[in-house]
Amino acid sequence: MLKRPINRLEKLARAKLRWRRLAAARVADADLIRVEAVVVSCIPEFQLVIVRTLEQDQYALTLDTADIDLATLHEGEKVACFITPGWPRVVRAEVICP
Repeated sequence: MLKRPINRLEKLARAKLRWRRLAAARVADADLIRVEAVVVSCIPEFQLVIVRTLEQDQYALTLDTADIDLATLHEGEKVACFITPGWPRVVRAEVICP
């Protein structure tokens, strides 16, 4: 079976994604910023959950977000998100018990 050739844009997109994952993995837990947020939208078709903080910042939780099961989340639930400084990315999240 022959593989189709990868064009330059695909190579660039893959390299960017690999770099972002490596950059997020290099951040130590002590450097992460803890933010409390509320689930405002669950989109199961895309395995995506949108959360909003008290400061009205929005973050997306995806399958790449560690320590949380997206299928168990529902709107209005409180979540603690651990975000990278600088370029904001949710590295891990956990449900806050009421």
